[in-house]
Amino acid sequence: MVSKCAAPGCSERFRYLHSGRLYQFETRERPQNLSDRMPVQAVEFFWLCDGCASRFRLVYDPALGVRVVPFTGIGVGAS
Repeated sequence: MVSKCAAPGCSERFRYLHSGRLYQFETRERPQNLSDRMPVQAVEFFWLCDGCASRFRLVYDPALGVRVVPFTGIGVGAS
């Protein structure tokens, strides 16, 4: 459940779908123990408030998880 902006240091609360930007990532969780052979696939949602969405975007890296990265000017607005 999304409750606040995903940007570190931002405490803006999630209230409406029409503000900010909502991201959906398919993530894979590692097995909890050796008897679990297949990773569990999950869908997770993250949100950036209007202020943060104008400066940052979210990316998913299987090794690092979800990261907040600044726009580089190339592909701004692209998902």
